[in-house]
Amino acid sequence: MAKVNIAITLALITLIILPASALTSTDFNVKIVTFVHDYNKYVTRWNNVFKQGETLKLYLGVENLNKNIGAVAIDFVIFVKDPNNYVVYKKVVKVRKLGYIDHVYTVVDIPIGKNWLDGKYTIEAYAFDVLNYTAVLKSYTRYNIFSAKGGGEIKTINRKNAPYVKKEITFYVNSNADTTPPNRFVIFDSQFGSRVLPVNVPNKLEVSVLNNFDKDGEIKIGLKVDGIIKEVKVVDLKGYEVKRVGFTVPPLSKGTHKIEIVAFSNHVKFADTPPIFIKPLLYDKPILLGKVYDGCIIYTPNNYVLGSVGISEINNVDAKSAVSVFNESGYIMNRESAERVFTNIFAYAYVNYIKTGTITVALLKGSDERAEIVLPNLLEYVKKKTKAPVVYLGVRDYYHLSDVKVLIYVGNGVPRLNMLDSFFKNGGVLVIDNTGYWNDLASSIDAQACFMKNWSGLHYSDELYKSYYDFNVNKVVTITIRKHIPPRFVYSDLNIDKFITDVGSPVTISFKVKNIGGTGREKVEVKVNNRVVFSREIELKKGEEKTISFKYTPMSEGSYKVQIVGTDLIKIFFAKGKTEVSAERVIPTPTPVKEKKKGAGLVVGSAALLAVLVIIRMLMRE
Repeated sequence: MAKVNIAITLALITLIILPASALTSTDFNVKIVTFVHDYNKYVTRWNNVFKQGETLKLYLGVENLNKNIGAVAIDFVIFVKDPNNYVVYKKVVKVRKLGYIDHVYTVVDIPIGKNWLDGKYTIEAYAFDVLNYTAVLKSYTRYNIFSAKGGGEIKTINRKNAPYVKKEITFYVNSNADTTPPNRFVIFDSQFGSRVLPVNVPNKLEVSVLNNFDKDGEIKIGLKVDGIIKEVKVVDLKGYEVKRVGFTVPPLSKGTHKIEIVAFSNHVKFADTPPIFIKPLLYDKPILLGKVYDGCIIYTPNNYVLGSVGISEINNVDAKSAVSVFNESGYIMNRESAERVFTNIFAYAYVNYIKTGTITVALLKGSDERAEIVLPNLLEYVKKKTKAPVVYLGVRDYYHLSDVKVLIYVGNGVPRLNMLDSFFKNGGVLVIDNTGYWNDLASSIDAQACFMKNWSGLHYSDELYKSYYDFNVNKVVTITIRKHIPPRFVYSDLNIDKFITDVGSPVTISFKVKNIGGTGREKVEVKVNNRVVFSREIELKKGEEKTISFKYTPMSEGSYKVQIVGTDLIKIFFAKGKTEVSAERVIPTPTPVKEKKKGAGLVVGSAALLAVLVIIRMLMRE
């Protein structure tokens, strides 16, 4: 007990003798802002010019405060002086907090008076450290000297005797100023209708337009083809509204053409990166790519996973509630942007690293827990829109990635890259999706990855931006003009009505075929055990779908592999029975009779052997 008392006494003496060092200029941050989320998390204003009647938002933050006392007392004092050096505004904001805090901030709204003169104004901002260290320490009870919960009181001193730091910033008042942000309207996500067209058929080009401002407005945009304006539209947008705008591209000659969207209004930004918008923040930084070992890292700074349902650190919506509105209008823009970005990532990964089979995807353990709910829904939407061969494996840790081809980490930090050596050596693709608007993870990624083999550094990749969707707003396209669009048959739903049948008993084989190209015909063939048993020429109109079925009779015991020629659609069925018939036939098309095989009596037809065959075949298929 004596030792404890001595320790407490020494700590108290130390705190009295060694109070916090005086504030310095670097400890005090003063900024003109448009939005403040938290300490040092704010959006600075695009300029420092205001009209009479507007409001100037001022952020004041101070750090490196004394953490040993268990209390903070800061007085922020503000004076605004006009062009003639008269004080036209003043305010004092007192911040008092208990606890071991090393920083505080406040936000002050300064109204620009309607009678204020045009010209240059000066803001004098002061931060006074008015904490009375000795009095605060005495207010704590003996056993709660290290805790602000023990009844401590905040005691202050007069500002005249307090240490302080001062900063000055300037702004302008101009009655004729244009106070609209430079990126008020954002144009992005242009999708070209088709690059293969019949003669004399027009095309379509659609773009999204966002009003990144709280006031209603209009923007005038046009379509330019090979340098010539073809169509102009005026788009009215409410504050923070987004609209999809379509243009008709006239019939074009065969060859290369430049398709452009042009703006006839000011304050317009063209964004190739599909953005995430959670008002008032616009996430639109470029997606970066870096190769490492035999794999790569893709850095998406724009909160695509959580942003797809409107979740971020400034809008902390419950993940389950957000997913329930995944398909509602409020998040359409974000959902579509996220789908396009991840589709391009999967396409890039497939072509350059995976090359065949399915795209197995996992969420890295340690990601934002909300991503465990949101990511599966986003991946299902990607598959629905693009038919990408994506298989979600769930959450995986660093030690269970052998079957993972694309690993996704969602958070405002960087995962432990040094624990992913084997993953990258096997050609794995890591996607780091940043949830924080305020921090850029690029330098942190590079700092970790620079020691890894073949690290290329993070860079913009046009190949990634065009892997599936062409993200570029203005496009140079090659138009192939044809008199007739060729048919394109797509096959699906291969089915056999019996998994196990008797020798000599027919099965029904069926499948669907749909023409997603122009009207035409195509020869369809089906093989059983690598022998063509069905062959027919089918004619379908554009968009037409048919179900085809026929009967096939197995004439010997064993397994039968059914495949639609030219596709990866394969099914297996089995025939059981001791009697082996001398020929195989297709109903209704007869086939030549084969010689009876010798040694047929040796075939064992027991149910146990058949079960083994089934299991072996299934394992071989896997």
